[in-house]
Amino acid sequence: MCAMRAMRAMRALRAMQCGGVRSFSSRPPKSPYLQQRPPPPGPPPAPTNSAAPAPPPPAPAAAAASPAATPAAMATPAATAQTAPQRYGPLEVNLKPKDQLRPLLPTWNPPPTRRPEPQELEVSTRLRFLFEERWWAATVREAYDTEVRVGFDGWPSRHDQILPRNSERLYLHECHHPDYEAPPVPQRFQRPQPVDSEGNPVVRTKPRPKVYDPEKERMKRALRPPMPFNPEKERLKRLLRNQVSE
Repeated sequence: MCAMRAMRAMRALRAMQCGGVRSFSSRPPKSPYLQQRPPPPGPPPAPTNSAAPAPPPPAPAAAAASPAATPAAMATPAATAQTAPQRYGPLEVNLKPKDQLRPLLPTWNPPPTRRPEPQELEVSTRLRFLFEERWWAATVREAYDTEVRVGFDGWPSRHDQILPRNSERLYLHECHHPDYEAPPVPQRFQRPQPVDSEGNPVVRTKPRPKVYDPEKERMKRALRPPMPFNPEKERLKRLLRNQVSE
């Protein structure tokens, strides 16, 4: 083992002396295709000519004393965007009564309906539920005297919430709007109905019953596997035979 380590050290030393291989501590060369980081913003470089530019005129005292010249008002839009919380979701989508693409998805905008009355909240009433600053499609699953159990559409029951009937987080679903149009039925569920030459729907006839064939039924019973022995059934058969014989 020691001899092998000595041989490796000798080979590395010869390679370093020849200049063919770099030392193990050196890093590989950087790729020329990497993008360099832009230089940090700093003061503009000084002009090379001898003629120095004239200094800018001093700001008037009135402008310096005005409250608009505060650091918060002079903040750049980029700094304001960084401090504002980042939102994820369709910010520009406005829920409308005829919107057929978002009947179940949450939205940042309130629905175009009103708050439901306490007596209107019944089982299966569709709602829009305000949760984490978004309006979720929900349904009343259970109704009590002063509270209701609201469940999110498409989510399991472990996410249900119990709220009072006069809660401000409940709005009627857009399906309760008079201008609402239900989304079309998916094409995979649409079955064309046959019609005749005049356009009337054709009533399909009921299937005819099969003709009873005693020979075929006898063959079916003969090919069936034998049933296991049932003593109670055999006892009833014997009683029936005795009654018939009497």
